[in-house]
Amino acid sequence: MKENSNLKIDIINEISEEFVPSKKNIKVWLRRSMDFINEDIDIRRKSFEVSYKIISSDCMRDLNNKFRKKNTATNVLSFPSGYEEMLHLEGINRHHLGDVIVCAEFVGSEAERLNREQMFHWCHICVHGFLHLFGYDHIIEKHAAKMQLMETQICKSLDFADPYK
Repeated sequence: MKENSNLKIDIINEISEEFVPSKKNIKVWLRRSMDFINEDIDIRRKSFEVSYKIISSDCMRDLNNKFRKKNTATNVLSFPSGYEEMLHLEGINRHHLGDVIVCAEFVGSEAERLNREQMFHWCHICVHGFLHLFGYDHIIEKHAAKMQLMETQICKSLDFADPYK
């Protein structure tokens, strides 16, 4: 599968004390995800950008409380821009997909709790958050099955295991 180059990725890492994969790894994971998304919804001829931010547990708790009314940290939050409406606008060369916020401490402790290798779990969480920007979701069982299949295919294509086993 050819790596997708129609995706501009801005990564901001505000964390220094926790394990965080390299920006290069995150970009490889997201571009591979884009390849699979292209197969599913055929947006090959479009250019996109995404913002990824890696933050502390305190910041994540604040965001989760503000946007989801849950006063606890979580592994990832995705804020889609609603790119579908912009696809038909003239003169827009690159479509902003939205923002993905990852909590390094939460992902690290979650990986330990699940007895998973850090890189594998980070890959899964990065892919998971990215898929949300395209409307993939896991609230309804039918949609969850499709999202989980996509996550599994992407992780396996990157030489990781099935994240749901």
